[in-house]
Amino acid sequence: MAKNSQDIELMLDDLGLGEMSRRLDELVRSPQGMDLNPLQLMREVVSSQHLLHCNERFERNLRVSRMVRQDASVENLRSGEKRIYNENVVDQLRTLEFISDRKNVTVVGESDAGKTYFLRAFCVEACRSDYRTLFIDYVDLMNELLIKKRKDLQKYNKRLRYYCRFQVLAIDDFVIEKYGAEATGMLYSLIKKRGELGKTTMVSTQHSPDEWDTSLSDDSSTWPQADGIRPRLIENGYLVHIEKVK
Repeated sequence: MAKNSQDIELMLDDLGLGEMSRRLDELVRSPQGMDLNPLQLMREVVSSQHLLHCNERFERNLRVSRMVRQDASVENLRSGEKRIYNENVVDQLRTLEFISDRKNVTVVGESDAGKTYFLRAFCVEACRSDYRTLFIDYVDLMNELLIKKRKDLQKYNKRLRYYCRFQVLAIDDFVIEKYGAEATGMLYSLIKKRGELGKTTMVSTQHSPDEWDTSLSDDSSTWPQADGIRPRLIENGYLVHIEKVK
């Protein structure tokens, strides 16, 4: 430690601000630090600690999100040789205002169009902006809720509340598999509760929203629930089409 700042560095270390202490010591010992006025010096020291805090928070949010692959980037979501996006919508989404505005996002495209990458890219950005985020596969979600509901209704309700707590819930391969009335009712409850709480739900799907009635279930008694899910996701949100160039 530098002698003229040793007491400050010790206090910073004691407060758990080790990065500020390290940066202060570095600046005090360098010619660069000698040229800084007090405000500039404070900004340099605090910025270093703040950057470390943001990076640690980002990493923590990524772990909570459950994403196996975390290398997706919104900067790669540009129309090119392999894929075409509706660019205006994607540009609006990049601001992440849809989360603060409590809007949803539905991504539609054929198999291997890049829908999963799209969801992951925005989940990464949501984590970076400190939004509590969860990425989950549709079938995994539905099977888990079905099992819990049949075994223990209390645990099912608790799990449903758990999924409603995330500010951003990304459901990959939405309606990829058909379920019965019980499961469709659970999905309706989840989407409805998240809407009431002002949470953002993002889904990727191979099925156009106007096909969701029959894509969700062969049981026609569930179609009214599908009609309840569709406007909650589509009318209160953004629809992104990804066209795969062949």
